[in-house]
Amino acid sequence: MGTRETFAASSGSLIEAFDALCAVLNTQGRESLAFARARARYEVAHLFWRSHQLRLRADAEASRFTSPGAGRRLLVVHEREPVAASVLQMAKLQGFEAASSSCEDLADSLSALRPQLVFLDGEPHGASKIEAIDLCRRRARRCRIVLLSAARNPTRSWPGVDAVMTRPASVQAILQRCCELVPMAGLA
Repeated sequence: MGTRETFAASSGSLIEAFDALCAVLNTQGRESLAFARARARYEVAHLFWRSHQLRLRADAEASRFTSPGAGRRLLVVHEREPVAASVLQMAKLQGFEAASSSCEDLADSLSALRPQLVFLDGEPHGASKIEAIDLCRRRARRCRIVLLSAARNPTRSWPGVDAVMTRPASVQAILQRCCELVPMAGLA
C-alpha cells in the first residue's frame, strides 16, 4: 500500500474513531469507562493519521525537488488563450513557481514575481504581445521570453524574444525549452 492509500485508510480510521467517541459521549457520558476507551482509540487513530500525513507531505516535498521546473519562476502572459492556460497548469504540476498575468497587469506581475521566464502565445492580440515583450525587456532584462507563434520565420516578426516555438508545439516541449533557457546552474 502506497503512502497516499495509507493516508486515506488512516483518515477513514480517524473519522470512525471520532464518530464512535461522539456516540459514546452522547449515550454514556464523559465519565464512563466506554468514553475513556473511545477517547484512547481516537488519540491513537489521530497519532497514526498525523504520522501518515507527515509522511505524505515529505514524499510530496521530495518529489517537488526532483521535478523538472523546480526553482524556476515562470510568468504566463495571456488573454484567455487555452494554450497559455495549459502551460500554466502543467508548469505548476512540474514544479515551476508559476503565475499568470494579463498584458495590462504585466508591470505589476513582473515586479511581484520577478520571473526568470515569461511565456506568451503570440497569435491572438498580437499588438498587446509586442508591447508585453517590450515591457519585459525594459523591466526584467535578465528574464528569458518564450513565445508561441505560427509564423514560418518567427524570429523576424518577434524581436526581443529568446525562444520562439512554432505551432503546433506540445506543452511539454514548451516547458522543456523553458528549462533549457534557465539551466539549474542559473537559478538564483
